[in-house]
Amino acid sequence: MKNKYQVKTNFIVVITLLFFFNTKIFACYCEYPSVCEAYSKAKKVFVGKLEKVVKDEKASYYTIDAYFSVEKTYKGKTEDAEIIKFKLGDCSDLKLIVGEKYFVYAENSNINSYCNRTNLLSGAKLDLEFIGKISQTKPVFTIRGYISQYNQLPQKEITPKKDTKNFKITIKNGKKFYKVVVDKYGGFNFILKKEGVYHVVIQLPFLAEIEADNDSARNHESVKITSTKTKTRIEYDAVFKANECDIKKFSFTPLPK
Repeated sequence: MKNKYQVKTNFIVVITLLFFFNTKIFACYCEYPSVCEAYSKAKKVFVGKLEKVVKDEKASYYTIDAYFSVEKTYKGKTEDAEIIKFKLGDCSDLKLIVGEKYFVYAENSNINSYCNRTNLLSGAKLDLEFIGKISQTKPVFTIRGYISQYNQLPQKEITPKKDTKNFKITIKNGKKFYKVVVDKYGGFNFILKKEGVYHVVIQLPFLAEIEADNDSARNHESVKITSTKTKTRIEYDAVFKANECDIKKFSFTPLPK
């Protein structure tokens, strides 16, 4: 029969292990961007063969330099050999196998997140399909957004999946207006073919606190938010970028009237 000391020790060990594994799970969590978002944020997009991987001993966190010999470039100007730096953190789903071919997204920043969709070429089916649809002669521009509830506690007055049908989104270019359909999860997607600046207006039929996701979308500093007792209005400009997406992510918390 185990004595009290043994039981207490075992309990501490179990708690420690649970804490360790849970910490690793949270550290490993990765929300991968869509293909369009990854392509838009990348400075260079190419297919390359991984020649070697070198750990950066001078970095304060786990960082590696991946050496690629470039075989085909889809975006940006590349050299025959490219060195891409990745910040891997405590763990990584990015499988770096020397000798294998990769579909690589090189971000504008000097250090790339392992969550940026860089992947083995054999696992980049969606990425290759997207690239295949890009047209240089007839480019398109996609305005995409997500409006989700930040406060997950039950709301007596607001039921987001029902009320998203009352979300009103319009896009204006000059004197021309476009109505945008919002799905039941608060997502919207609109494709444009004419160059220019598009003014996006999102109206929620209730008073809400809005938070913009700065990590996954661009130019949130241009977003203007106004509200009254009965509605909340979000406005921003999206500039046409050929074959790219302007993606904004907002979360809201309904406020009492």
